[in-house]
Amino acid sequence: MTVYSGPNNFTAYTGEACTLVKQPNMSSLPAHNSDDAIMNSLRDILLTSCKYCMSRMDACASSVRSYTSYDGQHKYGARPAGESLSGVSVAMATGIYDADIIGMSQDEAFAKCENCVKEMWTKYKACEAASAESWYYDWQAASWAAAYARAVWFLWNDLSGTNKRGSAYVVEAEANRILNEYETEYWNALDGDSKGETVAWNAEILQIAQAMMPQHENVHLWRAKEIEMELASLSRPSDLINTTIIEGKAISSWINGYNVPETGNLINHSIIHPDYMQSCIMFLQQAKLVYQYSALSAPTSCNYHCEAQWQVLTSTDWNGGVYEAPGGTIYAADGSYHLYYPEGNNWSDNDIRQDIYLLADVYALKSDWNSNVNASAEDWILSRITQIAAMQARHDDGHMFAAGEFDLFYEREQFTCYLLADAYLAYRGL
Repeated sequence: MTVYSGPNNFTAYTGEACTLVKQPNMSSLPAHNSDDAIMNSLRDILLTSCKYCMSRMDACASSVRSYTSYDGQHKYGARPAGESLSGVSVAMATGIYDADIIGMSQDEAFAKCENCVKEMWTKYKACEAASAESWYYDWQAASWAAAYARAVWFLWNDLSGTNKRGSAYVVEAEANRILNEYETEYWNALDGDSKGETVAWNAEILQIAQAMMPQHENVHLWRAKEIEMELASLSRPSDLINTTIIEGKAISSWINGYNVPETGNLINHSIIHPDYMQSCIMFLQQAKLVYQYSALSAPTSCNYHCEAQWQVLTSTDWNGGVYEAPGGTIYAADGSYHLYYPEGNNWSDNDIRQDIYLLADVYALKSDWNSNVNASAEDWILSRITQIAAMQARHDDGHMFAAGEFDLFYEREQFTCYLLADAYLAYRGL
């Protein structure tokens, strides 16, 4: 028996992981407000994305089962399956699932989801038994496991006992792997790739593991590691001497380096990269979503530098004579969905990835972050929703991206479903 002495006092118990899972307390989620135009539109684009993902859920399950090696694009295996499950589970858990839009009854959809849940934990254990890396590629396995964990937690009440045991094992094993084997990474201006996103996505599994199993014997250790990683993700050089106290320790005592220049101009792929600024915000702020339905509260570390990084996206004015023409702010100062990349974009055309920025803007709105330009988070949210809906409307099956728009990222549609689910959940619940 261990008593955690931090802000959330609780007694931890040992036991099989599945017996320690506390189902999410959805009573804290307000009802869907049909008079709220943004909430309605977020629901609609999420359900459209779920339509696409459910039409391919059986294929996702099959590809997990047959997956034998990492192919360089996550084309098969755990990531698209986990992200599809996560998105659809939110629709089910929040009561907005609509058979008319998605094209199958909720019972039929749940059966397909549960089969995919089974294939995920079965393959995970098979990897372990063969002494292979988790799902054959452990660089992002903790993030894939976190998406999977979110799904099984929201579906928990209806899962079979076998699937509860198997999926809880995956969550516990990946949380302990990050705790015991992952050394928090820092950029320290040594190369062209900030480690901020990698650190943040690895923290996800610690967030959800605590939310699911608040009385696990390792929960106080998971929390300490989570705080360290969340503070490290967007850390700046000045944080190495920052005496601000976070859960009993100065920030400078939590971290051993930095991942972002003092200006906030995060570097990835050897360029100033807006997508990675947003992704750090997304993974850190996600803690608020999972802890909201748990007996525990999110540590303040999940907010650290997030607002400042959003200000870089919305308010930093880039000189077009030094950076790519025409210059200006990354976010369109007029509140439209258009995006500017100061040193180019190596993923897609500039305006394609509206889903990731929509999520950042929902967090900004719910956290009362205010830009230094005339536009507001609500302006950008409305514009991005309209653009996403228009992109989806091009395709009968509801997928978002057209050929050639974002081909470098195979599981782009499943990732969109995951992002839109978070945007809906954050807007309705935070």
